[in-house]
Amino acid sequence: MTKLSVFNEVAMRLITSCNSFEISKIADGPIAIFIDYRDELRAHYEVISLFVQDAYQFLIRQANDKPNGKLDAPVYFILDEFGNFPALKDFETTISACAGRNIFFILIIQSYAQLNSVYGASVAEIIRDNLNVHVFFGSNNPSTLEAFSKECGQRTRISPLSALNGKGADIDTYHIETIPLVPKSMLLHFHPGECIITEANSGYIMFSKLERYYLCDEFKDLKLASEKDYRCNVNPFDKRYTYVLPKDRKRRSFFDGDD
Repeated sequence: MTKLSVFNEVAMRLITSCNSFEISKIADGPIAIFIDYRDELRAHYEVISLFVQDAYQFLIRQANDKPNGKLDAPVYFILDEFGNFPALKDFETTISACAGRNIFFILIIQSYAQLNSVYGASVAEIIRDNLNVHVFFGSNNPSTLEAFSKECGQRTRISPLSALNGKGADIDTYHIETIPLVPKSMLLHFHPGECIITEANSGYIMFSKLERYYLCDEFKDLKLASEKDYRCNVNPFDKRYTYVLPKDRKRRSFFDGDD
């Protein structure tokens, strides 16, 4: 009865007493499912976790029935405040198994400490390793800053202290030192929208700036009290909102040069 007591809340009774779509529709695509919840209620996260688990288990079964073992259309789970979710069963193995079936997870957390608290340090590390792309917008957690700085790698340089070894412009001995490619001090001073992106097996560290959606051109002529008042009527599949990279464009890292 203690476990069932969470369903006495009004919102819980509503979402568990009727259904407005069939779960099988997810695999057909294109479709988007938005889950609106109160982030201060732990019970809401528990029910969302149940839905997510049921959804990806169903999708895995659907993919297994396909000749190539993959869904025809990719499915993305965008899980905001993932650090507040109760632990998903066997998630460290599920997240890698799903990728091969055209099912992907985007996990948004405030710090690595949140994952460690829910899953334990060893399982949390496996989950992080199974995420091929990491996008860092900022964190106040010292261990997260240090861990991400290490993930970005290191570089060697001639130590500025070498200038003390000699007279005038002549340096007698050069000292080589290893420093972080992205120091923790840099991670602490991002402007809104700035981020650093790492990609597994690519060797690139990319510094980028993402435009906030309410600063896009479509908002310039709108009189809104806040960005939350906006209701989009833009067709995202319109060609004018699609940008194709030139084939001859050289892929570059932010750290390859000054421009």
